[in-house]
This record gives sequence, structure tokens and C-alpha cells, in this order.
Amino acid sequence: RLFAFINDLPSEERAALEANLPAVKDLAARLAAAIGGIFTRTLDLSGGPGVISRLVKKGGPWGYANPNITDDRYPTEGTGITQVRYRILRGAELKRLDGIVYMADVDAAFAKERMRRCTAAEALLVVAEDKQIGRGEHPLVAFIAGARDAFVVYERDAGRYLYLYSDDVRWYAYCVFVGVCE
Repeated sequence: RLFAFINDLPSEERAALEANLPAVKDLAARLAAAIGGIFTRTLDLSGGPGVISRLVKKGGPWGYANPNITDDRYPTEGTGITQVRYRILRGAELKRLDGIVYMADVDAAFAKERMRRCTAAEALLVVAEDKQIGRGEHPLVAFIAGARDAFVVYERDAGRYLYLYSDDVRWYAYCVFVGVCE
């Protein structure tokens, strides 16, 4: 939609936007996340082994990246190129009276919105392609399909961090949660 909008602009305005396209794409992604938009990114599984490590590297530079996020722990299935459609849900909209968001609440919201948990590769694709998500006061949480694991991306002035949590079921309402649209 963004590119259709840009193409419909008068040539002078289009040239100005195209000259600043990375900043425009970053702003569009942040706005879409703020209003619950759906993003589409391309996931390339055709490179053979090493998909997870390539995506971790692409998501950096990291102040810290959990060394247990590996191809051995999260083997990828399938080959070729696929389109991944995902959406960000704000924890503030899912929290209970105690101010906590439970994993079950996120899973229920995903089901209601026709979403599912990400595979490890899909989660890392989001992390690599949309680096503005997880900045500031809203860490990105991606529950991994088929596991009780979650990748958490948090960025502050000191750097960008990729954590791996296992068996955590309680999350703060200031987090944002990524799910894949079915």
C-alpha cells in the first residue's frame, strides 16, 4: 500500500519520498504497528542449513544475542521462498486486572484474530526486517510454535538485545507480541 501511495503522488513529492525511502518505510512500519496493521515480509529458506544463524546475524548488530538460538535447536522445515504475513498485538490490550499478560491470553487473542505463533525463522525474520519493533519501552515477544520458548527483542540506548526465555507464562503489559496471520 505504501508503494501504491507513493506512486500516486505528484512527481516532486514522490522524488522527495523516494530519496528518503528507508526512513519512510521505518515510519510506515511504526505507524502500522501502532494501529495493528498487517505486515508482509519474504522468508527465504532456499539457502539450506544456517537459516536461523543468518537471520540472527541480519537482525544485529547485537549488544547480546542468546547463544542458544541456533539452527540445531530450531531446525527449519521447507524450502524456497514464502511470504509471511504478521501482526503486532499490544500487551496493554491483553492485560488482566493484575497488569500481567499471560501466554494463554496471547494465544487466545491469536486464535480470535486468526493468527498463530511464529516459527523460529518467522520470528527472526520480523526481528531482522523490522528493527524498529522492540525499541524503547515496548519489548517484542515472539512465542515459538511447538515450543514453550519465546524470543524477546529489547533495544535501549546501550544496544539491541535478543533473549531466549523458556517456560515463561507471565509477561508485562508494556510488551508487544508478534503473531503470523493465517
